[in-house]
Amino acid sequence: MNPLRTEHDSDPLNALVDATMQARGLVGLAAGAVVGAKPVLARAIGQANVEAGRTVTPETRFRIASVTKTFTAVALMQLVEQGRVSLDDAVNDHLKLFRVEHRDPKVPPVLIRHLLTHSSGLTDPLRSRDLLDPSRVFGPKDGRPVPSLTVRYGRVVRPRLSPEREWMYSNDGFAILGQVVEDITATPYAQYVTEAIFLPLGMTRTNFEPHGGDQNSVAVGYRLKRSIARPVAYRNVPVLAAGGAFSTLEDMLLYMEALCGGGANRHGRVLQPETLSAMFEPHRCLGGRVPYQGWCFFLDSEERHRVASHPGDLAGFEAGLTLAPDIGSAAFAVANRHAGGAAQRLSLQLVRSLLGLSPNQLDGNVRAPADVAEELVGDYRAAVSATTNPRSFMMAGGRLRVRYEDGKLVMRSRLGVLHSPRALKPVASEDPLWYRAHLHGFYFEDTDMNVVFAANSHGRVDHLELGLVGSRFDRVGH
Repeated sequence: MNPLRTEHDSDPLNALVDATMQARGLVGLAAGAVVGAKPVLARAIGQANVEAGRTVTPETRFRIASVTKTFTAVALMQLVEQGRVSLDDAVNDHLKLFRVEHRDPKVPPVLIRHLLTHSSGLTDPLRSRDLLDPSRVFGPKDGRPVPSLTVRYGRVVRPRLSPEREWMYSNDGFAILGQVVEDITATPYAQYVTEAIFLPLGMTRTNFEPHGGDQNSVAVGYRLKRSIARPVAYRNVPVLAAGGAFSTLEDMLLYMEALCGGGANRHGRVLQPETLSAMFEPHRCLGGRVPYQGWCFFLDSEERHRVASHPGDLAGFEAGLTLAPDIGSAAFAVANRHAGGAAQRLSLQLVRSLLGLSPNQLDGNVRAPADVAEELVGDYRAAVSATTNPRSFMMAGGRLRVRYEDGKLVMRSRLGVLHSPRALKPVASEDPLWYRAHLHGFYFEDTDMNVVFAANSHGRVDHLELGLVGSRFDRVGH
């Protein structure tokens, strides 16, 4: 029996949207789902602009933040299909205005594939001192021009680490990929993506214009202050190819149709099926075995079903895109208030529902076997420094402690998101070293993170790797 829900089973999907809107206190929300080439959900609720009294509609433009990266990846893969670039090319073979070079000339060059998998050695922010300048991280405030990448980088971009040493999420890495697209095609990045992706798929309301090109049709971003929605100051994104797109629910449904349809929807084709399929294959794994990163897309498994996803987060906005490639279903959600990953969580819940699974993931009562848990107990230290990988430090403070307490495997850090103890729950019976921790509070309100332990050649567990930040923590004293 096919587990996929049909258009007649939309009530559970609508209930998930309503529950997210209410539980997270969102201002406005748009969510949709696709099975094959057929939309099965399109909901728009709440306020796009509280002050003007405008409600959210399927035509409301939202900032979709880092979901933009998937457009950049599709554009790059189009050029691969055309033979104009190879994933194994050095990025400097195609850049005309600046170069990406490690300070040590013996370090291998950064390849295109490294940028697509956040393994180039570039970090986010690019330099520690950028944290002191909000305009470099979040962009200049409305009305101020965005510096070109040549102004932002100068003549040389310096990675912190050698390629493939550590996974480090990098907005600048995707900005550089956008420059590669621009330099190869001799066309401005936004124009190329519009002509090669948006228009062929019928996505006529998706663009990179400030305020989405029309303040009367765009959602305003909000934050809650004392339970009152306050507008967030608009900033122009400094790295366009990493997070600068505006889109609508209607357009994102068309995009999902193409992602679920082998690269084509009812309007046209942007990729060949085999190229799109390669984007969802694992090109980086946690612990060397648990799929984590495709070409741009993050990978995971939901009760043996492959899923690929990409979240987006920008001041006052959240977005989430999740796909189940093997059965051709996808979901997208976007909200105009930051709420700890609510949009990405909703997109995953919708896909799980389409798969015939419970919307929520693991049973909190599942415990690690005592003999296995005792092998994992110990202290673990981040493989790279806090200044090299700030995201990892914000998650775990540079050090993790794993303990077996009251029959539960528990992980905590001295600082960061993991400061409060988190129970580690087994994911797959065939892999006793793969766990998930549920995050809540601070930045993450309702998010599950993979925690994968790995053993050395002697069979002793010597490190663990965290999902979300992709960081490696080496076991202390082993």
